[in-house]
Amino acid sequence: MALHRHLLLAGLVAALAACGEDGTDTGDPGLCGLPADAAFVLAGPDLDSAPLIQVDESYVVQLIDGQPALIRLKLASPGVVDLLLDRPDALQSLDLDGDALEIPDPLPVATCPEPRPVAYTVDLGDPGVYTVQLGPLPGVSEVWLTARWVGPSQSTPSH
Repeated sequence: MALHRHLLLAGLVAALAACGEDGTDTGDPGLCGLPADAAFVLAGPDLDSAPLIQVDESYVVQLIDGQPALIRLKLASPGVVDLLLDRPDALQSLDLDGDALEIPDPLPVATCPEPRPVAYTVDLGDPGVYTVQLGPLPGVSEVWLTARWVGPSQSTPSH
C-alpha cells in the first residue's frame, strides 16, 4: 500500500509540474512553453551544414560539444518573433546576410515553473533566412528552440 501511495504521489507531482502557473498543460515538466513534439535537428558548424527551421515549429537542436552551432531560420514576411530557448545562455548571435542584429535581453517565460525557458523578442524587419548561432556550450548536447510568430514588424525594411 505504501508503494501504491508513493507512485500515486509521484504521478500527481509530475502532472502538476507539467502545468504552467496558469494551469495549461505544457507537455513536459522541464520544458514549459516548449512543445514536447519537437523535431530533432543537428546544428552545423558552418552555413553549408546548418539546418533550415521554420517559424511556429519546435526543435531540439543537437549540438556538437564545444563548438558554435549554426541553424537557419526562414522568415517569409517581416515580423516580430519570440525565440524561446530552454537555456538563457544559448543564443550567441542572429544575423541576416552577414548583418548582425542586436539581441535583446532574454525574459523568463513567466507562466512556467523553474527552470523557466527564456524568450528573446526580436523585430525582424526583412523577410529572408536568418542565421542563428547557439553556443558553444561545453557539456550541453541539446537546446530546445521555438521561433514563435508574435505579429507584424514595427520597423521599416532595410531594402
